[in-house]
Amino acid sequence: MSIDPYAVRTVKTPNVMPPKPLSDTYRDKTIERLGRAPTMADLATLENAALRRVMGTEPQRCVGKEPQRRVIGDATRAAMSAAKKAEGEATVKRILSLMRGPMTLAEVAAGTGITQSGVRAALDRAWTCGMVTKRMHKGKILWEVANANP
Repeated sequence: MSIDPYAVRTVKTPNVMPPKPLSDTYRDKTIERLGRAPTMADLATLENAALRRVMGTEPQRCVGKEPQRRVIGDATRAAMSAAKKAEGEATVKRILSLMRGPMTLAEVAAGTGITQSGVRAALDRAWTCGMVTKRMHKGKILWEVANANP
């Protein structure tokens, strides 16, 4: 059975009805709760929260003391940044000491025991500083210490 084009009719959807005015008691309770007249978004949030509580999908709240928030001062943040920078420089030095000519990323990673993404980040930093060079050879990127071939 096929549908004939002349038999197809457009279905009209009715316009959305305007919201009903709030009852005075509900309005007064929500104003007391929110401290202002509620918007439609506020009412939707309240109704959704009530529905989640009834359905049992409301996330469980922690019972007991509040979790401690770590506040990091500027000095601590600077010390952490300096330590991270020193660690990155140590990784670059370790990789450069291993390289004995043109090597692929996988070869460097296998030789150092560092992940390929870590090696790539370190070599990119070294390339930006001019410590290493990179070139394409047979579809692979070869990394080489910059002053190995003067």
